[in-house]
Amino acid sequence: MRQFNIQRLTFIPFILLITLAGCQNNQTINGDITLEQRKNIEQQMPVQTSQPLYERSAAIPKALLQAWIAADSGLNPIALSYQVYLPSIAEKSQLKQAFQALPHQWQHILQHKLTRIFFVENLIGAGITDWVINRQTNERFYTIMLNPRLFHTSAKIWLEYRANSMFSRGDYHITYANIPNVSALTYALLHETAHIIDFEKRITPVVDPLIDQYKPINLSPTPFTQNIWQDYAQPTQNYDVPYRNKFNAYQLNVKRGVIDNQKLPEIFVNLVNRPFVSLYACLSWAEDYADFAAFHYLQTMNKMPLRLQLKKGKETIVDITPLKTSTNQKRLLNIQ
Repeated sequence: MRQFNIQRLTFIPFILLITLAGCQNNQTINGDITLEQRKNIEQQMPVQTSQPLYERSAAIPKALLQAWIAADSGLNPIALSYQVYLPSIAEKSQLKQAFQALPHQWQHILQHKLTRIFFVENLIGAGITDWVINRQTNERFYTIMLNPRLFHTSAKIWLEYRANSMFSRGDYHITYANIPNVSALTYALLHETAHIIDFEKRITPVVDPLIDQYKPINLSPTPFTQNIWQDYAQPTQNYDVPYRNKFNAYQLNVKRGVIDNQKLPEIFVNLVNRPFVSLYACLSWAEDYADFAAFHYLQTMNKMPLRLQLKKGKETIVDITPLKTSTNQKRLLNIQ
């Protein structure tokens, strides 16, 4: 899921055009994608419930690709090089394995709700989860767009790249310990499908605030967000993190630049007492849940506590086990 005014997903995550005022049907989301176009996408690419999830990859429609190029190129010119990517036979096999690694209850929901998976060459970030609407029933379905580099990178390397991309080079760097030896695709699919689970089960108040174009939304807190999030992209004062509003993962917004490397100790000292499993999770309650769930299931694969670390050279300065805090032990009840 990705947000224009906050940070892109992540989705993170998929982008939310928070800047749009009002919710009329002729307004657009994700560049030039209107509610009418979302209905067209669902009509052209309906869910085939008998089709295995890993076989739902397809070439991204030209109009959708152009919308994302328009949306992202205003922030980073790399987006002008976005292209359709079709996975090889070996990559499709890897996609199958990644889907099989998802929780069984998630797979059941996705079987009925995921329409297509698109791969886009040179995509900035890992992936984007988005929604479409059935014209007759108004039922919501979902698409996922992924970066094909995920096939060829480990989850650990990808997560450390994402975290460190926000900061200038210097004495300090962020690492993860006890990440299982799986591909970045496995992590990204956990994160992106977690957004779908969030949509369907309302674990956070709302995944995409602009969903109220066709359905009123309820922004009252949920057990997962209660007392931690004040609003969609604003933690409560007790849980805010220094420089959070300057986080710029993947350097999506080239004008925003990077945060001084010397700020990392201050950020991590505060992060020790926060429930967030990553800096990316600080950006919104939707990203908080998606990374929380993804990291939980990565941790269960390894049967070892996931550790988020700040290092100076080879020395570990701060070592956090975020999923072991009492707050997050309670929050785990919301993702089972």
